Amino acid sequence: MSISDLATDFHDGVKFINLVEEISGGKSVGKYNLKPKIISQKLENTSLGMAFLVREGVKLVNIGNEDLG
Repeated sequence: MSISDLATDFHDGVKFINLVEEISGGKSVGKYNLKPKIISQKLENTSLGMAFLVREGVKLVNIGNEDLG
């Protein structure tokens, strides 16, 4: 999987989740929508990725899942 444009590649959360799982050393975010079609599924994916980062000790300030979409 490759990321060519951060502005568009993270819009559905799938590549974002794959990135955070990879940089965490292979830990799993859990179940997520592999092929999100509607906005709520896309926002759920980005939210899961961000929640995973917080659980791993990454401090996120003034950024929400809407910022990635």
